Amino acid sequence: TSGGVVTSASDTVTVNTNNSTGYTLTLEDNDATTTLVSGGNTFTAHSGTFAAPTALANGTWGYAVASAGGFDASYSTENSNGSSTSKWAGVPASGSGVTLKTTGSAASNDTTTVWWAAKANTSQPNGTYSDTVTYTATTN
Repeated sequence: TSGGVVTSASDTVTVNTNNSTGYTLTLEDNDATTTLVSGGNTFTAHSGTFAAPTALANGTWGYAVASAGGFDASYSTENSNGSSTSKWAGVPASGSGVTLKTTGSAASNDTTTVWWAAKANTSQPNGTYSDTVTYTATTN
């Protein structure tokens, strides 16, 4: 639609550590370019942040972690949702990672679900858009 629709899906990050002080999980783009690309067409990283996420604008993409930072309490898969009000943040460039989670004890199969979404309107060309992000778990 001309007003745009949101489509989303999720990743699950699983961490194991025997470090008694836990770990910190971060996220960043694999390089300095934070756009989803399909040939010469792009979705730019959304302007919302981890602390202050907002609804996606047309032609943008972002991530969310339920109940972390300023994100909504829950997320679910959206398929061409024209009335989405879910809140999202833009992925930071390489070298400017954002902390998604910090734990304070050893972890066994500790999971974090990271949601991903893009908002497109009828002017966005069809295509397979992609980018690479990096999740890093570091012991505390």
